Amino acid sequence: MEEQLARYGLDESFLPEHIRKPADVAVWPEHETDVRLFLSMTTQWRAGPAGLLGFDYGVLFEMMRIYNVRDRRQSLENLQVMEAHALQLIDEAGKKAARQRP
Repeated sequence: MEEQLARYGLDESFLPEHIRKPADVAVWPEHETDVRLFLSMTTQWRAGPAGLLGFDYGVLFEMMRIYNVRDRRQSLENLQVMEAHALQLIDEAGKKAARQRP
């Protein structure tokens, strides 16, 4: 990552702390594929005038094919839980930022 930032004249101090020093997280083996799938979808959010709406499910199902997901229904349900929580956190962060603006 340092090389990529250096190309733009930046260093790691530019990044938020949670990206510079991510927390160690344990993932149960039975959830590893779904977590990897969720992380691969972080650039595939649908957005509207009010902000993020959720994942682009057309892309999600293609990613499931790429990741050879066998139980797509269970994986979809797991991803929807993570998606809903991510949207909640994003909403809370947006409200916090709005309160801090002058």
